[in-house]
Amino acid sequence: MGLILASNASLLDEAQKNRGERRKEVRSRVLGSAKLIFGGFSKSIFDCVIVDRSQNGVRVQLGSTHILPNELTIEFSNGTRRLARLVWASCAEVGLEFDRGFV
Repeated sequence: MGLILASNASLLDEAQKNRGERRKEVRSRVLGSAKLIFGGFSKSIFDCVIVDRSQNGVRVQLGSTHILPNELTIEFSNGTRRLARLVWASCAEVGLEFDRGFV
């Protein structure tokens, strides 16, 4: 499943202002699948759904609450991988910030 844009930037910008949003960039609502990958020799892989995305990060939903490390790899449905770090976690959603490099 590829990413599907579900909103435009001006509407999101207005919604973020109304919610007291502190991000410096606008996130676009998307619906897409990805995998969170971490661990050394025996890798752990969790399927997730991308809820929104910006140039520097994503918010994803997991099927249930998982313990995730501070640094991991996110693999998008098109095979692209990005290093990311965990910024926040709440129930079955997490916010990830992309590292500057690709895997």
